[in-house]
Amino acid sequence: MLTLAFDPDALRRIRQERGMTQRDLAEALGVTVPTVCRYETHVSTPSMDVLDLMAQALGVDFFDLTNRPVSRELVSA
Repeated sequence: MLTLAFDPDALRRIRQERGMTQRDLAEALGVTVPTVCRYETHVSTPSMDVLDLMAQALGVDFFDLTNRPVSRELVSA
């Protein structure tokens, strides 16, 4: 079974790449700036609904904010 977990580093990186401040993201999500800060420092984990809103606000796929495993091909010798 595949388990996905929120990736706070991805959130911070993507937010900064988009030129958004924590305040910008907080306003888009309808939360406070300290809440966004807690998400980015992994003190809090957003609900699935908030994670979906984050993805929309940042213009990325939901999975870009998770630690989804990277698919690797097995090479036989």
